[in-house]
Amino acid sequence: MRSIEVEGNSIIYIKSDSMELNLELIYENVDYKTANEALRKDHLALLRTLNDLKFESGKLKTTSNRIQVLPAYDDKPKRFKVSQKFVYRDKLDMDKLSEFLDKITVDDSLNFSIAYYSSKVKTFEEDALVLALKDAKKKAGIIANAANVEIHELVSFKENNDGQPAFLRASIGDTMPDDLEIKKQITATYSIK
Repeated sequence: MRSIEVEGNSIIYIKSDSMELNLELIYENVDYKTANEALRKDHLALLRTLNDLKFESGKLKTTSNRIQVLPAYDDKPKRFKVSQKFVYRDKLDMDKLSEFLDKITVDDSLNFSIAYYSSKVKTFEEDALVLALKDAKKKAGIIANAANVEIHELVSFKENNDGQPAFLRASIGDTMPDDLEIKKQITATYSIK
């Protein structure tokens, strides 16, 4: 069987409609109780801030609690390091998110990141795949025409990319979500006659 193998590519840009806040509180002290109380105090303050801004506190989930014993070294005594990680997922509301970022205090005890994503990413990935197939067929047609043959049918295709990141990361200085980019690249084989 004679065939033509071509690559097809597509890019779709979509708007973010959802967000994920990842937060981590970290405290270190020579006294475990002091470190743990500081963490609990700031955890409650974080919940109050979210409630005040009309975030649904039920959507704030603890993803991990960690206690480490740091050994003494050089001139530092043995210390306790406690941390708690949280994730908050919801629809994207830039006004509420901006208010939240204005209210929180950023210091060594708080780490956070924001991820923007689309709740419809799977649908758009399917659209991107169809566009990549159309691109491949168009290229195969150009090659077939130049070789004075005709495309008969699609024999096989495979995706060359392993999947698309559905998240767009942002730092504290860059809080506006840009378009998310969905790319598809395929290799398609068409029989010719």
